[in-house]
Amino acid sequence: MNYSIRNATPEDAKDIAALHINAWRWAYKEKVPAGYLNSLSVTKYTRRWKKWLIKLQPSSRVYVATHAKKIIGFSHVGKSMDQDALESTGELFQLYIDKIYLKKGIGKALMHKGLEFLSKKELKKVTLWVMNSNVATISFYENFGWKPDGHTKTVNKGAFSIIEVRYTKIL
Repeated sequence: MNYSIRNATPEDAKDIAALHINAWRWAYKEKVPAGYLNSLSVTKYTRRWKKWLIKLQPSSRVYVATHAKKIIGFSHVGKSMDQDALESTGELFQLYIDKIYLKKGIGKALMHKGLEFLSKKELKKVTLWVMNSNVATISFYENFGWKPDGHTKTVNKGAFSIIEVRYTKIL
């Protein structure tokens, strides 16, 4: 399958937002209340993504994978925002793929593109947070050498909470 990876631009905000919401709806269908998933708004996410992409720091990147001019996946990396992170720690903030393009190497390529960027910024370690019940995603990361570091956090979403586990990888 032919696809390419490039830096995201503010013009990609709506397509990234739609993919982001669709990925949440299928990936977290049985892990998050349906009412929350149904309430996700492409309009609100588009505004958020546009703002992020306009104000993207030099230490961060958002990459998109495209096929036939359609965005089919994205990743977002930068310096870690964890309170206990060293200056030399990066973070994979997000990695989402359109469901019909899973298991085609796109997630791996987007992840590696982000890790390559962080490595060029002379970061030594990278972290990510993943929902503790998201077994498929945990398996994906573990297959590429990510290891849990023992830290967890609870993300409050109002009517429910998500428990996330932190994974690390040496660059």
